[in-house]
Amino acid sequence: MGPYCVNSGPVARVDPLLGPIADVLIDRAGLTSGERVLDVGCGSGATTFAFAKAVAPNGFALGLDVSEPMLSQARALAPKGLPLDFVLADAGLRSGR
Repeated sequence: MGPYCVNSGPVARVDPLLGPIADVLIDRAGLTSGERVLDVGCGSGATTFAFAKAVAPNGFALGLDVSEPMLSQARALAPKGLPLDFVLADAGLRSGR
């Protein structure tokens, strides 16, 4: 398991799968220091951590998810000093619709 995984439950099964995806996304997006990234559906934060590393030290990564338990895990596992934060929200909801 990668360094951002917990040892049990669904997060342990999902996070190892996201590492290679984050690598491809960072490569394709050409992320560099100073950029800002919104990680919609960030779950326990594995991809947000990778994005934050790619845009550090002058950028920022914001992880957004609908699950407070997943965000709690993300906050607990977040490496110190990375430019990131997490927000509880549902990206599928739109006002007035």
